[in-house]
Amino acid sequence: SFPEQDAEVIAIAYNFYKSLGIDELILKVNSIGSKETRKNYKKKLYNYLQPYKNKLTTISQKRLETNPLRILDTKVDFEIDIIKDAPHIVDSLDKNEKRHFDETLSFLDNLNIKYIIDYNLVRGLDYYSKTVFEIQSNKLGAQDALCGGGRYDYLIEDLGGVPTPAIGFAAGIERLVLALDIKEKELIPRPDI
Repeated sequence: SFPEQDAEVIAIAYNFYKSLGIDELILKVNSIGSKETRKNYKKKLYNYLQPYKNKLTTISQKRLETNPLRILDTKVDFEIDIIKDAPHIVDSLDKNEKRHFDETLSFLDNLNIKYIIDYNLVRGLDYYSKTVFEIQSNKLGAQDALCGGGRYDYLIEDLGGVPTPAIGFAAGIERLVLALDIKEKELIPRPDI
């Protein structure tokens, strides 16, 4: 897999929203490495969260046993406070995974696409690998994600095919329409889509 592909797909998504006049976009990126990296990181995260187990919500207590990475997605204030000092998965990346992520970020820099490294951004499905991203609009409130995606090098193989690297994203049309409606209310002409 090539980091320039990751940056190109992120740029396609980002520039699509820009072309519709949606401002104040927030691009969040992270790397979740390989299956082996995640397996090792899950142990570190589990060990970090174990002393807080009784303070977690019931859902997060279950996730601690099944997939502790999902706790990083929490929107609960006291859980956000607990995970703020949790170990970061990027610190568990091997040399090649770290280089891939650094090069992806370098390509985004060269494209003048601003981003935030969000150490808690993960994807809950095991077929994801390396780069993950989300594009948000701070105008949408709590449901601020316009699209999300990443590299899913394991998907084809998990479905019985030959190993095939891939990257993509999914976008919610409802959130796009909502973002465009907000722009219309701000007296900015809405593009015809």
